[in-house]
Amino acid sequence: NIDLLVTNAGIALLSKKPLELDYKVWKETMATNVDGTLLPIKEVLPGMISRKYGRIVCISSVAGLGMRPNMITYATSKATVIALVRNLASAIAPYVRINSVAPGLIKTDMIQSLDKKARKNIIDTTPLQRIGKPEDIANTVYYLLSDKSDFTTGQTLVTDGGRVPLP
Repeated sequence: NIDLLVTNAGIALLSKKPLELDYKVWKETMATNVDGTLLPIKEVLPGMISRKYGRIVCISSVAGLGMRPNMITYATSKATVIALVRNLASAIAPYVRINSVAPGLIKTDMIQSLDKKARKNIIDTTPLQRIGKPEDIANTVYYLLSDKSDFTTGQTLVTDGGRVPLP
C-alpha cells in the first residue's frame, strides 16, 4: 500500500528566443512535468481512496505562479501542476490530501545553466540572501506529508526565501 506520494518530475528546456514555441520542446516538457505528475497519482489514488487515507505532494515551481516570458513552456507546465493539485483536492477530500510546493531557485543540476551574474542577482533579490538547498524543499514536503498540516489541501506552498511576490 502506498499512503504517501511525492511527485518531482521536472525538466526545463529553454528556447533560444522567448517566442520560439517549439512544439517538440512543448511536448517533451508537458510529458515530463505534467504527465510525470499525473500518472503516479492515477496509480496510487484508488488505493488511497479505498483506505480513506493518503497524502500527495507535487513539486511545481514559482515559475508557475507568475509571468515568465523567457520560459513560457516550463512556466505553463508548472502552472498546470498547480491547477491539477487545486482541482483534484476537492475531488479526493476528505480522506486524501494533495498539495504542491513551489520552489524558487534551488541548488540542483537545473541551475547549472545560470551564469554567475544571474545567480548573484537572484541572491541579491532574495530576502534570505541565498539560493535554496534541497533540504529546504525536503523539509517543506515533510511538513505537508505530516499530520501537522491536516487542515491543508489544494494549496501551493512557496519555498523561495521570500523572493517572489505572490499575485
